[in-house]
Amino acid sequence: MGRHGIAPVLLAFALAALPAAAQDKKPADKPPGQQKTVIQSANALSWEEGTVTVTFLTGGITVERPDVKIQAGRAMLWKRKESKDPFDEIYAEGNVIITRGTQKLQCERFYYNYSADTPYGAIVDVRLKAYSKELKTDFFAMAKEARITGKDARRLVADDVSLTSCSYGVPHYHLTVDHATLLGAEPDGDVERKKGRYGFSPFGQDWSVDFDELVPEFSGIPIFYVPGLSVGPWLMNFPLRTIRFGHSSRFGNFVYADFGSRIRFKDENGKLKQWGDVDVKVDWRQVRGWAGGIDFQYKWDDYKGYLDSYYLHDLGRRPGSEFDSQFPPLEHTDRAKAHWFHRQDLSDEWRYELEAYYLSDRSLLQEFFPKEFKEMKEPETAAYVRWMNQNMGAFLLGRFRLNDFQTFDEYRPRVDFNLLSQPILPGVADNLYLTERFDTVNIRRRFDEDLGLPDVETWRVDAVTHLHAPFDFRYFQISPFFQNRVTYYEQDLNDDSRVRDTWTAGTRMTAQFHGTHPDLTWERVG
Repeated sequence: MGRHGIAPVLLAFALAALPAAAQDKKPADKPPGQQKTVIQSANALSWEEGTVTVTFLTGGITVERPDVKIQAGRAMLWKRKESKDPFDEIYAEGNVIITRGTQKLQCERFYYNYSADTPYGAIVDVRLKAYSKELKTDFFAMAKEARITGKDARRLVADDVSLTSCSYGVPHYHLTVDHATLLGAEPDGDVERKKGRYGFSPFGQDWSVDFDELVPEFSGIPIFYVPGLSVGPWLMNFPLRTIRFGHSSRFGNFVYADFGSRIRFKDENGKLKQWGDVDVKVDWRQVRGWAGGIDFQYKWDDYKGYLDSYYLHDLGRRPGSEFDSQFPPLEHTDRAKAHWFHRQDLSDEWRYELEAYYLSDRSLLQEFFPKEFKEMKEPETAAYVRWMNQNMGAFLLGRFRLNDFQTFDEYRPRVDFNLLSQPILPGVADNLYLTERFDTVNIRRRFDEDLGLPDVETWRVDAVTHLHAPFDFRYFQISPFFQNRVTYYEQDLNDDSRVRDTWTAGTRMTAQFHGTHPDLTWERVG
């Protein structure tokens, strides 16, 4: 049951913490008093069912104790007349978040009853990010269903359990267990029984699992069964990530495979932290031949970046393909792309970015990367420096063309300064604000080389001055404004210099209406 065991275990501990506070091993002079529980919600409705008080909470609920915090969209609470606790049973649903210490668990629905001699509970669609001391790594644990059982409430029986180090909502590699029993730490004082209740000390990092059959899966394809296999660090760096195969009218038979590994370094606390991830693609297409690429992503405290590359030795398009007929004949068989991006924050005020994007030809993206072709910005190579300080900011940007088949505007360079809502007469007219924008750029338009057109280059200077003075009234705000914009072009379409001066004045009126009523709720908006 190896892989997703930890998530439900931690949840079991979190839920089990509801009935009683964590108990320390050291003796106390007198029994500790009852801990305070705070229950908050936007709306509440209560009624009696015999000797039980039922409370329905909506509009976002929070149940907070010193040892655990539960948040959800709505909840039902049951409290028996003779009970001294705020509630004996709880059912919550709608993005349920259970927080205990540094651990945070999310699920869709959960139920817990701690009034019985043997407390029990159930959870649905649970997901937890945790840290394994044994594996020395962060990982994500998920389970479709889980039931808390056992006299000591330390046993969790779960179905469809999975464990992965992939952070995606649908991980592309994980281990699957159909049925698993999850066990908490050994008792040795961690669990104490008191007045029919069960309290847990803060759960540690140790955990164990019993399982029937362990199934590694990669993008939904079961690879093999491993009965009785122990979970170890091999899972986190298993080289095969994705393998897909099939047939298409354009490519014939094809096989796509991804191999990868994480790169980790120790942080200042000595904990292994992921720095980067390397993904190697190996593709084969019956019609087009072999291809491959390297995707490299990295991220640390103050910088991040990636490299996306791909190379194809193209054997040629299939004759008669309607889709392929729209493209010009191949100029060369070696086709490739390389896209590199790096961002680094030098301080709170300064940041720089570097980007380079090379394409071998104009149709590569549309043929092999249609999503990138349709949704991503146009390929560009750029250098960018940004400065920000309170309500002021400026940037220096250079854009350059690497691919001669693009029609592209180069900035050589562009400088932009912004001042936002600066009071200019403090003490005299505190509501008079100035917004200023100054932008200058040397633009060079470079045309697709197949068009045979010469480059066009010009300087543009643009300055916008905006004054406004908001006046607040009881039910609305009126803000008169005055604006001037001056734009200078070194050359227009007729190769003449041009200055454009625009003056604008007016007023804006804004009003906001809102209200609350304790007896009116609308479930769709909370």
